[in-house]
Amino acid sequence: MTSEKDFIQKVKEIREKIHFESGTPQKNKALLQYLKEYCASTLADSKPNASFEKKIKDVLFETENDMEKILTVQPMEPLKKIPTISNRPQGTSVGGYAPEPLRNALSSVEVAPFNPLESPILRNLNKKVSPTSKIINKTLENSKNSEENISSQPFPKVTPFPGSNIQIKENSKKFQGATLKIDQLKLEIDLNFSDSIELIGKQTFTSIKFKVDIPDGFFDPIQKIDKRCKPSEHCIIEQNKYGDFILKDRFDLEKTYYNGKFIDKKGELLNDGDSFILPVNINDQLSSLSIIFHKKE
Repeated sequence: MTSEKDFIQKVKEIREKIHFESGTPQKNKALLQYLKEYCASTLADSKPNASFEKKIKDVLFETENDMEKILTVQPMEPLKKIPTISNRPQGTSVGGYAPEPLRNALSSVEVAPFNPLESPILRNLNKKVSPTSKIINKTLENSKNSEENISSQPFPKVTPFPGSNIQIKENSKKFQGATLKIDQLKLEIDLNFSDSIELIGKQTFTSIKFKVDIPDGFFDPIQKIDKRCKPSEHCIIEQNKYGDFILKDRFDLEKTYYNGKFIDKKGELLNDGDSFILPVNINDQLSSLSIIFHKKE
């Protein structure tokens, strides 16, 4: 149980570590989030009196206001010298696209609640069953004589394929496709779900030709996909049921931020338009890469 004196001292210690002018947005956000959780746990566990409860709520209100200020983080200042993968001078074209300043592509993004090009793949379609076998069986049952009677009767007309089977075809899609959109990099990545799990790792991004210049080591904080060792990916998106997408960190790395916290192996439900954050490296400092999730129609 936390006393009022201990609470005030703890808040003071946390506040002293927050620097809005010189501190990084990520550090300030993490400290403010911790302060919110500390206030909430104190309210729940300490059974404060009216005066103490008011102080806790005042701190919580102030913290919420500071968090709102940080949600609109100004873009990072462009670096004077940032080595690029190809060591090209700024202003050269990349993959046929006109060059764009690094500043526009790699600005910091929000960490608080965040938030398709091809048609979905139709898998495991139910095969249409020809009605021929049913017709023959019916003919045999109605026949009173031998094969001569069967051959003497005209072959029945094939009935149209039942309309109900069309519904079976429409519902036979096993997995719904999805898209990851990254505005900072002017990039979209298709997730076609050949099975129930799509791995998200360093290779998801490094195999792509970008429309903007990317600094060396930009994707280093993202865990590689390597099934020979554990952990073998940064995170996954799992679809055990058609259209239900779960964002998971199967190894509890605490490096994938979504819906106000780091996800764990239990995972969190992803809705269309939701965003989650992965860490990236800019000038030897951690920054954030915001990824918007969309379901395909």
